[in-house]
Amino acid sequence: MDVLALVCAPPLDPAAQAPLYRQLKDRILQVIAARAVGPDQPLPSEQELCRAFGLSRGTVRRCFDELAREGRVVRCRGLGTFARWPEEAEDISTALNFSGQVRSAGGEPFSRLLDLSAVPAHERQARQLQVAEGTPLWRVVRVRMADGEPRQYVTAWVPQDLVPGLSRGQVEGTGSLYAAIAAGSGKLPARALEAYEACTLAAGEARALGLEPGAPALRCVRQTLDGDGLPFETSVILMPAALSRFVLDVSAEGTAYRRA
Repeated sequence: MDVLALVCAPPLDPAAQAPLYRQLKDRILQVIAARAVGPDQPLPSEQELCRAFGLSRGTVRRCFDELAREGRVVRCRGLGTFARWPEEAEDISTALNFSGQVRSAGGEPFSRLLDLSAVPAHERQARQLQVAEGTPLWRVVRVRMADGEPRQYVTAWVPQDLVPGLSRGQVEGTGSLYAAIAAGSGKLPARALEAYEACTLAAGEARALGLEPGAPALRCVRQTLDGDGLPFETSVILMPAALSRFVLDVSAEGTAYRRA
């Protein structure tokens, strides 16, 4: 995957309120969130980014300095700059990345693919994705695992035109759906809207998670948006109640949360 091309599309906006170094930083965090760069693959170099964007070396260095201070990247002399997934941070680069969360906790992520099929968009998916009913979608059903233990039952829908040739190998095992979308369309997750509610598991869902039918769970309905605020993926995530604990930090500045 051409990581430099993902970072560089679309161009940065000199007229935007956010300074250029901040725009570049956000773009790199989106690439990390999409798992478009692996832990052993270096990010584009300062020189490459200066040349691609026409930025000064100081602007690019300030971006990487902030990322390094925040523990989002690590610089290795002679090898390059590599992404990191910190244990405590819960921003876009970790909140949407199950594999990154598991690895940050010292575990080994794995996805067991239950279904990959072409389906028409029904009313709910059409509304979430802002497409017409009947639009061809990919439906991806997986059990997300950590060290062999089922953690999530996830059903995701993505417009087929974003990834026309989506294959099993891209989304099972250690594959990443967001990385496949990024490779096919250049779209990267910049924001997500999530709604949570308590539920009980149906027989098939419970069996896949190693639980009894009717076991309590937490349902998350997620809408994932790109940098332009356009939705490109929607999913329903079922998490066993015993594994669903969140910590909220409420202050005058707003509310932040992390998974506990």
